Amino acid sequence: GRRIMGFPINIENEKYTRNALMFNVGFVFDPSTDTRPFESVLRKLASVLHTLEVESEFLSRGASRARLATILPEVLAALNTRGEGVIPITPDTTLCLKLFPWLPQPPPVEDHQVPVRIRDLDALVAKDWDLTLQRIRSFIDGVNYVKRIALLADMDVELVRAA
Repeated sequence: GRRIMGFPINIENEKYTRNALMFNVGFVFDPSTDTRPFESVLRKLASVLHTLEVESEFLSRGASRARLATILPEVLAALNTRGEGVIPITPDTTLCLKLFPWLPQPPPVEDHQVPVRIRDLDALVAKDWDLTLQRIRSFIDGVNYVKRIALLADMDVELVRAA
């Protein structure tokens, strides 16, 4: 068996036979492969091909469609060998793809656990930081536990756990 992931595209326009161009960009995997890192890459590849078709009929014209036969193996080789690739498609368009590992969800935070700073949070703080983090960062000192931080910051313990 194989695992198939596809991203179908439908472009409606009277210039196409049946007034639409339908295509599906897809990857085929071994059944044991974690496909989550490939989702964003597939979405981007489909989006770029959609845009190229709308702007310059890249897929519906024979000359440029033939170029697709060399682009797709380049994408495969780049992702399989390096996990990323920069592939020229047209003189004006370059496809940049990169696989990012899918990180597992962290374990649940309990009320009795003590957060410890491993970086200087004060140096990292920005105006657009989450309001909860801005409010609790001064109470994260390696001694205060989650529930106590919530009490000191006068916040709901669920918000502090999530932060």
